[in-house]
Amino acid sequence: MLGLDNRAAYIKLKSQNEAHRISVGIFEGCLFNKPSIPLQLTAANAAKAIERRAAHIEALGEIPFFRRLLTRKAPINIMVGGRSHQHTLLANGIRLNVGSAMARVKRMEYRIVVVLDKWGRKMLFYKSSGTESGLAGKWLPFKEIGYGTKRSGRLDYGIWKYEGHPDFPDNPLVNGISQAIGEQEGLINTRRVDNEYYVRAINDLL
Repeated sequence: MLGLDNRAAYIKLKSQNEAHRISVGIFEGCLFNKPSIPLQLTAANAAKAIERRAAHIEALGEIPFFRRLLTRKAPINIMVGGRSHQHTLLANGIRLNVGSAMARVKRMEYRIVVVLDKWGRKMLFYKSSGTESGLAGKWLPFKEIGYGTKRSGRLDYGIWKYEGHPDFPDNPLVNGISQAIGEQEGLINTRRVDNEYYVRAINDLL
């Protein structure tokens, strides 16, 4: 499969992934007890959705960038309400030098990891510096990696946080995943990523 620096290959993969998500009713924004799987989705269709997402993620493994992300995985099982919720930590994370486009705002490097639920949906977590949240060292969830072009022509990255950050709702599942990532932090290996297509791929293809 062509690399992500090939625009046509990127657009094709993104289109296929969006079509699949729409066909099975899987949407982002599943944190904080917001329903993301329509109630009319039957058990049989749910099973098919899981299989298709697994096949999609396997296909992404043909791309060198995703192959590195998917090489090292760690299971995360969180008990909430007497039920076990299975997740997978992609232990090969990334590092982004993010910050405001305003020159006077200090930029910082964030460590980012991806967690997949049983549906193959991504959850993004970053290691907090504590600047806004007061929770230095804790892995906190965020919506996606933002990117844009500055006047200089250089791409600038940022983290799009959930509404209410840093005062997140008390969500046992999210808190459990955050704690589990911290406990397995010794397994996490992050590498610097500055390529625009790699950043977009995390948002659009996972």
